[in-house]
Amino acid sequence: MAALVIDPKMAGFVSNQVVLTGKTEALPRVAVGETLEAHVLQMLSPGKYLLALKNATLTASSDLPLQAGEKLQVRVAATGPQILLSILDPARQSVQGKVQEQLLQWRANPDALLSMMNRLTEFSQLLKSETLQLKMTPDEVTGLIRLFDQMILSPRTKVDSLFVRNFVNTSGLLMEKALGDMIASGTARGAAANLTDNLKASLLRLADQIFRAQAQADKLQPQILSRLQNLASLTSDALKTIEARQAVNVVFQQSDQGLYLQIPVALGDVLRLADVFIRPDDGNDAKNGGFANCTVTIFLSLDFLGEISIEARLREGNLHCVISCEDDDSRALITDHVDRLWTALEDLGYHVNALNCLKVRDMESRRSEFLAGQSFSEINLINFFA
Repeated sequence: MAALVIDPKMAGFVSNQVVLTGKTEALPRVAVGETLEAHVLQMLSPGKYLLALKNATLTASSDLPLQAGEKLQVRVAATGPQILLSILDPARQSVQGKVQEQLLQWRANPDALLSMMNRLTEFSQLLKSETLQLKMTPDEVTGLIRLFDQMILSPRTKVDSLFVRNFVNTSGLLMEKALGDMIASGTARGAAANLTDNLKASLLRLADQIFRAQAQADKLQPQILSRLQNLASLTSDALKTIEARQAVNVVFQQSDQGLYLQIPVALGDVLRLADVFIRPDDGNDAKNGGFANCTVTIFLSLDFLGEISIEARLREGNLHCVISCEDDDSRALITDHVDRLWTALEDLGYHVNALNCLKVRDMESRRSEFLAGQSFSEINLINFFA
């Protein structure tokens, strides 16, 4: 996959500004630099809110997720052509900066997850080394390595009909959401497992163990210290890789309630990445924890079939699927196996309305155009076509 080119002159995607939309005649005159208090009355739709400001009720949009009942300290940044308010909350600005940093990291190295998985053997060997004196039991070591394995779509894991759902939980992509839900509800019910039994949480615990071991550096042999530093680097890179994908999904969920997953796929001895986009047709359905009506788009590069894409539309159990490839031989091979795929989908409980295979040109450009059209890329932060 070609590297994505970042334009350093562009501002970050996630903004700390609130834009007043609609009619603002009811708002008393405001001046640039004026500090005000805004009261969030309700969320109208993702990114759209109803605010109370200077005794006026106004509609507004914001990249940052706001909560009904929240009071914000804002400063007037501009009064025309639209009124822009900059949120002054340091905590929110810190979150905004963190998300921006992680988005930049993902865009600079979109294949980082594949690199992480390809170093799993090295990671495993270091982790199992008794000379590092990590305070982890053999079961904890085995469990951590197993979490990596459970994230790879392989002959062993493909029999799991809930693989995608389990992938989200196993990777820790929704770890912060689970924590937020727990705090909001005042209970750990349903959230505790997501906070502890996932790859990110396990890597955080490992990072703590490595830190404690490195604190005794003066007592360690140079060779052991070097191995410990290598393990620390691998652990840090893995955490950054997961957090970058969390940031992408923060933006994607806020705008579309969707999920963007990069799933490692085992093809013999080689790993490839499948880009999987899941977007619900009904936002309320996603908020309730389900994707009963959704569109799934997948991009994948295969040795024999080349570049392919899959678009599946699910409507209350009815499935319409189109597979696209670049040449006649690939189309013929896929067509020969359509009946088997149709049967497999019906065995999973879906009613297949259509399953077609089409030949298209320049799949890589189609993939780039698709990525460029997503919410986390709609500002010209990246040139996908360089």
